[in-house]
Amino acid sequence: MLAIGFAAALWSVVAYTSNPTESKGFRLAIDHPTLPAGLVLVGDPPAVNVTVIGTAEELQQRFDKSVLHVTGNFSRVKAGRNPVPIDVQNGDPNVKIVAPSSIQVTVDELGSSTQTVAINRIHALPPGYHEQTNATTMSPATVRVDGPKSQLPGIHLNFLLILVCAALLTAVAGAITTSSRSWLPLLPFVAWIPTMV
Repeated sequence: MLAIGFAAALWSVVAYTSNPTESKGFRLAIDHPTLPAGLVLVGDPPAVNVTVIGTAEELQQRFDKSVLHVTGNFSRVKAGRNPVPIDVQNGDPNVKIVAPSSIQVTVDELGSSTQTVAINRIHALPPGYHEQTNATTMSPATVRVDGPKSQLPGIHLNFLLILVCAALLTAVAGAITTSSRSWLPLLPFVAWIPTMV
């Protein structure tokens, strides 16, 4: 009987040595956070640090982190700093997980602001060309911005109006030659960039 017990213990040691228990960390995003009506997160919710524990063979060869899903209970959050209970679902019965029970998020009331669109010219035209500024208009002239109420006063919308001579672009592609002097009309290239002021 003693010999059987000793053999079993020895086998356990050998098995552990050949396939030891390991751990691996993952940073997971919360699946589809849903807040009460009229509230919004300030920034993205923080990633959740999850530690997966299993055998070396399991973690290195078979484990797929897609079986892990993190959900948060945002039903009781209010404007300000809030602890949010989280739950990590594990679809792999061969591993164990260690994860925090909650995360901290910042919540604000959902606000709306109507902003006038401004044109910001950042490049001069080539010599011999000029822009008819009186004929330059933006449509729409205003844009509605929705987001955290505390951040809306710092939003300013700029349209960067970059006038590029189309002839310069087509010349690079070989569509025209400099000897032909075939200058095409100027084309406006517009980029929308929201900035904080």
